[in-house]
Amino acid sequence: MTQTSHDEKVFIMKRLLFIVILTFNFNSFTNANDIKNFEIEGMSIGDSSLDYFSKKFINKQLESKFTYFYKDKKFAIINTNLQSTKYERISLTIKPNDKEFTIHGIKGSINFENRLQECLTLRDKIAKNIQNLFKDLNIINNEGKHGFDKTGESLFYAKEFEFSNGAEVRIYCMNWSKKIEEMNNYKDQLNVLLNSKEMMKFLSNDPF
Repeated sequence: MTQTSHDEKVFIMKRLLFIVILTFNFNSFTNANDIKNFEIEGMSIGDSSLDYFSKKFINKQLESKFTYFYKDKKFAIINTNLQSTKYERISLTIKPNDKEFTIHGIKGSINFENRLQECLTLRDKIAKNIQNLFKDLNIINNEGKHGFDKTGESLFYAKEFEFSNGAEVRIYCMNWSKKIEEMNNYKDQLNVLLNSKEMMKFLSNDPF
């Protein structure tokens, strides 16, 4: 296990506090209870991916071995090439057969390898900030085994904000099992995730 220095911890804390402030942009406080008013790097749920990436790039990502397809390939998670000062990786959830490649999920990720407690502390800071900004959103604590790992050894620790239409903002720490990390090149992460109403309905039906 790699020891994290004091300076590295300070840097991580400052960067995550920066994310607390800048992760979510919105058009109106009076209409904040609409996930379309939340943005990650300028992108919102319901936008067309083609507004940000070429069709050639999206199709190439759909053919990548790193792209994750849900059950029946109804949805796919593709990695983007966006350069961000806030996240190490940004991915999108789209329908492979949708001509507009409408965005149903946006996720910003930061690696927290073997540093679960630090991840949880910063997750709580982000969740509290959102709760203070948007009083109408109820927070739900959700922890458990990740459905992708059938061994049950990979765990998630989430703070969730549900919208009245069924969409969701989720801030969670992912603690993958060693086997999953080695097989899929996954890393423990802090994730900030936006999901559409349709995506949440799909996920509720055990799509893994």
